Amino acid sequence: MIEIEFSNKCFKEHDSKCIANGEILDVVKKYVSIHRFLHSLSVANLAYQVAISNNLKDPTKYFFSGLIHDIGKEEDKNEEVCLKLMSEDERNYPHFMWHQFLACKIVLNEFKFKNKEDEDEILEAIRFHCSGKAKMSTMGKVIFASDKIEPLRGYDSKFMIDELIKDYESGFLLVLKENKKFIEGLKKPYDLNNLTEECYNYYLK
Repeated sequence: MIEIEFSNKCFKEHDSKCIANGEILDVVKKYVSIHRFLHSLSVANLAYQVAISNNLKDPTKYFFSGLIHDIGKEEDKNEEVCLKLMSEDERNYPHFMWHQFLACKIVLNEFKFKNKEDEDEILEAIRFHCSGKAKMSTMGKVIFASDKIEPLRGYDSKFMIDELIKDYESGFLLVLKENKKFIEGLKKPYDLNNLTEECYNYYLK
């Protein structure tokens, strides 16, 4: 297991950029395709920028959370892995959400956090990065929003990125509103889950 601490041992910061050491990157690459890895890196970079511009504590934690948020995305196709690592309650959610639960299990299998508070904060953020939930943490909001609007998504999300960088709270709400609007506009029925419904009801009253 790789020990994670948010210092120069694991992450280098230079010119408003963050770079994870090779061992950490290799673990992520082991689980995801190159396309998914580039997406994860883009989410990590955006979350890091948001943390810096909003004066949030320990921006490298936001970078790491973005980097690992989709580490379960390929594994959710493996029935044996899902049965082994996920609870029955987790498997009752729509399949597109499974990777957020798997990510937490994989991260704990691959990484050892030096600080338990860091572990708890990061696991909560990635556990709900896809669905959202009521009463999200600061990191949870940043990772949720960064995942939805990172530049490689292939649509014009600049206005949301600019707002998120300016103010993560109002940026998160804007992303949530746009996400709800997108889902409601889908022609194909969308399997809305209770976590996302609670998120909408809590923040978009």
